[in-house]
Amino acid sequence: SRCNHAMTLQGAEYMVTAMKALGKDHLIANSYGTEKRAILTTIIEHTFPLDTDKPEILKAIKDDRLLELAYLAPQWVPFIKAYLNWEGFDLAYYYFIAHTKEMEADEKRATIALYTDLDPDDLADGAFDENLFHEAYTVVGEKHFELFYKAARYIGNSNYHSRARRFADTALGKIDEATITEQIHTKRNKDAICSLGLLPNKSDKALQNRYQLIQAFLKESKQYGSQRQASEKRVCKIALLNLARGAGYADPMQLAWRMEGQQVTDNAAYLQGIAVEGYMLKLQLAEDGTNKLIIQQGEKVLKSVPAKIKKHPDYLSIAATSREWTKQRKRARAMLEDMMIQQTPLQPQDVKMIAQNPIVSPMFRLLLLRQGTTTGFYTDDGLETLNGIQKMKADEPLTIIHAQQLYADSTWAAWQRFVFSKKIVQPFKQIFREIYIPTPDEAEQDESRRYSGYQIQVKQAAAA
Repeated sequence: SRCNHAMTLQGAEYMVTAMKALGKDHLIANSYGTEKRAILTTIIEHTFPLDTDKPEILKAIKDDRLLELAYLAPQWVPFIKAYLNWEGFDLAYYYFIAHTKEMEADEKRATIALYTDLDPDDLADGAFDENLFHEAYTVVGEKHFELFYKAARYIGNSNYHSRARRFADTALGKIDEATITEQIHTKRNKDAICSLGLLPNKSDKALQNRYQLIQAFLKESKQYGSQRQASEKRVCKIALLNLARGAGYADPMQLAWRMEGQQVTDNAAYLQGIAVEGYMLKLQLAEDGTNKLIIQQGEKVLKSVPAKIKKHPDYLSIAATSREWTKQRKRARAMLEDMMIQQTPLQPQDVKMIAQNPIVSPMFRLLLLRQGTTTGFYTDDGLETLNGIQKMKADEPLTIIHAQQLYADSTWAAWQRFVFSKKIVQPFKQIFREIYIPTPDEAEQDESRRYSGYQIQVKQAAAA
């Protein structure tokens, strides 16, 4: 049986003796069992250094074994670090700790915060700190980094280390994009989709393809149950975070709107029209951002696609772009509503970028924004408030305001009258959104039983 967890052995001599007793065997990550290696591993796990111990006692143990010990029994890390005296030891050691699949201990969270600015929960869900990785790899060197890489299997009793290894391999170009894409399509592998932002090629085209792949993954998740949907939505959020950070964007939202805008500008020629086998093909944008593929022969607009061009590469390309723009509009609508619910901040330059996108802009301009204490609809001259146009500040973020906030500052009714008088039809419920105000009794509770026993409209309730 496994040694008593309460047992501790004080002194490096016990640890070194047990390590030597292993002979050519390595430590075992899961030390349950009665075999010699399991028992020795458990003993080593419960040894602790004394203040009088000196690092030189470790000279009898090989470097790779010392790193295995460092991950298995972290109490020996300062001792091992002092003996090896490698520049960048902490960076390499904590790179692997930070990118494992668990982040439960508060002490671990606090220590990792010294090396990365990423949120521990994001790290646990697949976020990647590219700066930490490259600094660790460069400073500690390829040879020593490889030893940390191999020893990382002793982090925890499970397969926690595999993600850190995968991310390192991807960032170094050892795993190609085709392999990652196949794992996403065939296995819906979550670590694979989070790896997209780590690939070395950072060209605009590559970023656009990866962005579209993440969005497609998110859309496909709707065929599964609510729990899996929530899980895959979180994965896509982290994947976009990795993609944004890897490409040098301030945040994922900035990347998203840049990619959405690029999708239009890259295909702007289709708005002017292209000639194909005697026909003129053109994408026509309506005022609401929807698009339509127009096929003309001379001045005549055809009602169907001529058989002559149905398989022509240029027709297939413009038709695919039309479908992508339709998807973009639906995607943008969902993104804007989520931004309102989450109160996601938008920098003024991002607001202007969205307003220049001919597919998204018509929807965006129908949404009420707030910058500081100023509330209004976006125009090229500023925010149209209840009291006229006010200039936007260049350095203060904006949010898409929620009806709850309008209710709280007593302007909800005034804005409803404004929208009604201007005959504004919003892309989703914002100003006329249902809100549920807690009663005095409910304000002290964690949940409301107001509608218990009643049948409700799920979409209407979710809109709140």
